[in-house]
Amino acid sequence: MVEGMIGSGKTYFVVNEVLKTYFAFNEERLQWVLKPDEDVAIFSNVDRFTVSLDLVEAIRISGGLNPFFTVPFQKEFSRLKRHIYIIDEAQSTEFFHRKFYDSEIFDFFRWMRHLGIDVYLITQDVTQLAKELQTLPEYHIRVTRRSYSYAKEFRYNYMVGREIYKRRTLVKDLKVFMAYRSSNVIGGGHEVKRFAVKYYVYVAGFILLAVIGFVGFIKYRFSPKKQVVAVEQRQAPERYKVVAVSGEYVYLRSQDGKKLLKTDVSKVIGHVKVGSLVNLRI
Repeated sequence: MVEGMIGSGKTYFVVNEVLKTYFAFNEERLQWVLKPDEDVAIFSNVDRFTVSLDLVEAIRISGGLNPFFTVPFQKEFSRLKRHIYIIDEAQSTEFFHRKFYDSEIFDFFRWMRHLGIDVYLITQDVTQLAKELQTLPEYHIRVTRRSYSYAKEFRYNYMVGREIYKRRTLVKDLKVFMAYRSSNVIGGGHEVKRFAVKYYVYVAGFILLAVIGFVGFIKYRFSPKKQVVAVEQRQAPERYKVVAVSGEYVYLRSQDGKKLLKTDVSKVIGHVKVGSLVNLRI
């Protein structure tokens, strides 16, 4: 079970775990592919998680949470390969909210490891989950507030009751972000405003402007006039496709698909929207 605020990195933790365990990133195709020695089926409700099947649709076809999350159903459904279920916002009314009760489903969660099944419960607040599920998970991982972390990393605490017995830090990996969409990568009104991130952005921006101003002054003061001709002969800038937006940053892919890069929103010329073509300021 992974617990944390919206945009804190809880979904990133689960996606990273699954990808790094069962998949390898193909640099030529720019996508995650299943490792040759792995045979696993992943179902999730994480938005556009490219390596998973639709958990909500599978539940609907089966007839609902019960029978889907019951021992008899899963014995047959998962008998051919290892199954992993990722349930984002598990405390919602669609899944296992605080007033939810079903003894057959609770029995499944107690016995799922004997069936070779792993379930990741992702929640904003563990106390909002059904009481019977709050203490069942083998691991309880709590995401620290983003204001306590550096802009390029997520920090996690492994909990035993109220005590921290292990800490872990994950550096943001663009390849992981590319595999899914969530509130912490698509930005918009859902992303939590973080003082620390803004602080680093402002400091970096100030330093960058100071450096650019100094370099510009030196060039103007000491460069020969003939360099003006070279400026007028610059080639047309390369265009990039927007693949993800994360707060102050934009993730871009070159049109030939060979380059991935991350840059500040202020450096982008064009409409910053997933799928649009833009230019970078020089």
